Amino acid sequence: MSHIKKIMKEDGMSEQEARNINPDAGLNKDEITRLGIRLVEEQGDPASGLQCFEKLLLHDPWDYLSLNNKAHCLLAMSRIEEARDACMASIIIEPRLGITWCTLGEIQATCNEICNARLCLQTALKYANGNPKIIEPAQRLLDKLSTQK
Repeated sequence: MSHIKKIMKEDGMSEQEARNINPDAGLNKDEITRLGIRLVEEQGDPASGLQCFEKLLLHDPWDYLSLNNKAHCLLAMSRIEEARDACMASIIIEPRLGITWCTLGEIQATCNEICNARLCLQTALKYANGNPKIIEPAQRLLDKLSTQK
């Protein structure tokens, strides 16, 4: 809980607000998404980030970005099958989202499914729309996979 307390203080939220992240209680989707991403990327706490994205999905189960973020958290927690399921659900809802294809490529690479990973990463690049947050990790992983069979 210490990571959440630190972020809440930085964002001016109380600890109670942190525990009760709820889109209907005054925190909007963007705030919760930013919190979840910060917990994962800056604090290295994918379990707490996952809680944020699951709360969002309770409110809107068709939120493909939250499904992708959930998949990313699950992957960081080595919950591979659950990560793949969340990623596939996101792709079914919005198949042209480059970041989700990149996440699926990471999952496939983790499972040593090199050919599938390459295809996913190439699709991520196709739908990246010039976004370096998609292009750079997808290309980096593609380069790494190019030495593997």
